Amino acid sequence: MTRGCGVSSSRCAPPPSHVAPMPPSRTSAARRPPACRAAAAFLATVLATVLAASTLPAALRAQDDPLARARALAREAALYQTDRPARAVAAGAEALRLLGGGPDDPPRAALRVAAQADVAMAYVWLGRYDSAATAAQSARALAARRGDRLGVAHALGSLGALAQRQGDPERAARHLEEALTLQRAARADSAAASTLNFVGFIYATDLADYDRALSYQLESLRIRERLGHPGPLATTLNSLGVVYGRLREYDRAHAYYARALATHRALGDSGGTTRAAATLSNMGDLRLEQGDPAGALAHHRESLRLREAVGDRWSRSLGHRNVGLALLALGRRDAAQTAVAAALRLGEGTANRGLAVRNQLALAAVERAHGRPRAAERAAAAARALAAAMGSRELTRRAWEALADAQEAGGRPAEALASYRHFKAISDSVLNADMGRRVAALEERSAGERRERQVEQLRHAHALSALQARERAAQRNALGAVALALALAGAAAYRRRSREARRAEALSLTDPLTGARNRRYVRERAAHAGGAPAAYLLVDVDHFKQVNDTHGHGAGDRVLAELAGVLQRACGPDDTVVRWGGEEFLVLCAAAGRDVGAAAERLRAAVAAHTMTLDGGASLRVRCSIGYALVPRAAGAARWGWEAGVALADHALYAAKQRGRDAWVGYAPGTRPPAPPAHPPTPDTVAAWLAGGALVRRESAAAPARSAA
Repeated sequence: MTRGCGVSSSRCAPPPSHVAPMPPSRTSAARRPPACRAAAAFLATVLATVLAASTLPAALRAQDDPLARARALAREAALYQTDRPARAVAAGAEALRLLGGGPDDPPRAALRVAAQADVAMAYVWLGRYDSAATAAQSARALAARRGDRLGVAHALGSLGALAQRQGDPERAARHLEEALTLQRAARADSAAASTLNFVGFIYATDLADYDRALSYQLESLRIRERLGHPGPLATTLNSLGVVYGRLREYDRAHAYYARALATHRALGDSGGTTRAAATLSNMGDLRLEQGDPAGALAHHRESLRLREAVGDRWSRSLGHRNVGLALLALGRRDAAQTAVAAALRLGEGTANRGLAVRNQLALAAVERAHGRPRAAERAAAAARALAAAMGSRELTRRAWEALADAQEAGGRPAEALASYRHFKAISDSVLNADMGRRVAALEERSAGERRERQVEQLRHAHALSALQARERAAQRNALGAVALALALAGAAAYRRRSREARRAEALSLTDPLTGARNRRYVRERAAHAGGAPAAYLLVDVDHFKQVNDTHGHGAGDRVLAELAGVLQRACGPDDTVVRWGGEEFLVLCAAAGRDVGAAAERLRAAVAAHTMTLDGGASLRVRCSIGYALVPRAAGAARWGWEAGVALADHALYAAKQRGRDAWVGYAPGTRPPAPPAHPPTPDTVAAWLAGGALVRRESAAAPARSAA
């Protein structure tokens, strides 16, 4: 019924820093190859940032002028607002004291606004939300009086961080998008990139709007790659890993996390500790989702060690919770309960609703693992109510899943199916086809812009190479030979790239785990004339979570990979098997006029008869439930969209689950078939079609008896 491990760890990213590191050295840059110059510049920037941070206290001691000392202290407050928030508050307060006297000239007022906003952010990290609100509102009011648009944006960023910590992601997004508008108008690229990263993170983790999240993160990446500041760039790389992890593109997510972590570690104590802890947590989450709880535990323990050094209760609570979930996946239930109890204890004083939801979900998982389904249900219900009050679609989705798990474990299948339906409705809306198209378009646009930059760099490199070749060339014949060799090499490279592009296109339509087609294949097939199938069959593995819980996620992956082959062999020659998500497969039935009920029974029987041998020699058999929709195809009538066809099959699958699983239910056109709906049909719409004879229901025989097998 459920996908994955029930409760996944939260994604982590601290509010972005507004500190601009020192520019890289350009010594002898013109004599280096472009790639070497880029690498050297990046390393020089990292070293310069670390050096600037380590010498800051000495710089403070050397300042005699109060305004200069206030400026240095304000910079310290900005630098340490996440890793050492208490130090940041002390530095900011001293800066404000020094700025308290004297004329309120523009530089002094701007510095006061920045110090107040950064102190507000540090208070957020300390969990002192009332003090954070006071400081941020004071900064905003002063900036507004002075007509300082960037100061207002800075204060709005702190208010956005505060709203996010307090569990109000929609208000946080409004504050940050208002700040972004001001920053764009002022052409403040560095500040805008910071805000883009933060608001994109909120859309990914709380609001589950992945196309908007990816749009913001890609824009932030473009700006930060151009500016060349390593710390902020690593923060955006981490956030991109979060988005791709949520989209289940695990390899791409891991690549972004690895790049982010390497940079954070190079920065060390100068603003990288909290961010390194966040990236390690995200990498642990990824390991857990991919069925590697031991690897997840190692990442989460290293992250917790860094979080304990910072001392923030919110961060420490999150770290203990993540460790607990990894321990639970390893079957170490008592140790997991101890870790989650520590998370709950630390989280009580933070007033962070998002953290409270995540901790309750972890508690539900622990209670369920200990055989206490009623306690698990209470924790999941509390999490759902709080997540709904927050307006967080992602947390609400997870809470419904946890509630379904608890109800199923407690022997209440009807309630579990109802909760699961809520979970699936939100999941489908989050990962709908229209969102997928927009994400693909964003990726293509970003890739195109990156290719244009690479082409421009190659042009400059070739121009420099040609100039050097002319200066060195002794004879024109030699120069011609070199040009010919380059042309031949270029042609070979072009052919190689063409082959790679064709292979990449084929891979982009294939699910890497099972070898079946993927959702993108369905979208592209539907875009071509005549590409719509005659019927859609949704196949869902029954009790798949029990496979993961009993045998491990590696065994679950093995089951899915083998079932893809079983389904393909049981299909007709023109049918296509698609990995639809989690433990669901979609079969596209091409030929009209076939007995789709017989096809569904053949698929069900093939799955039930197949025996898998797991690593270690254990045998395993699984069952499946199937829902199908035979799409109306009256002559001259408008075609049904694939989204509506799949939605109708999903309603049939739900009916098959209600019959007791290991069964199939299908909907076929009646005497007066329904017209293609403008939107995917709802349960009420399907019920009305069945009652009016527009659809007829077909079903397998003796499903309850088979389900006990």
